[in-house]
Amino acid sequence: MKSHVDEWKTGRKVKKLEHRADKAENHAATATFLAIATIEEAEKATLEAIAARLDAESAAVTTKN
Repeated sequence: MKSHVDEWKTGRKVKKLEHRADKAENHAATATFLAIATIEEAEKATLEAIAARLDAESAAVTTKN
C-alpha cells in the first residue's frame, strides 16, 4: 500500500510529464505554423521572381524590335 507521500510524488511526476507534453505540443504547433508561413512567403517570392523575369524578357524583346 502506497503512503500519502508516495501518492503525492507519483501525482506530481504525472503533472510534470503532462506539463512537459503540453509544452512540446505547443512548440510543435508553433513550429508548424512558422513553417507554413515560410512556405507561403517562399511561394510569393517565387511568383514575384517569375513576374520580374517575364517583365525583363518582355522589355528585352521590345528593345530589339
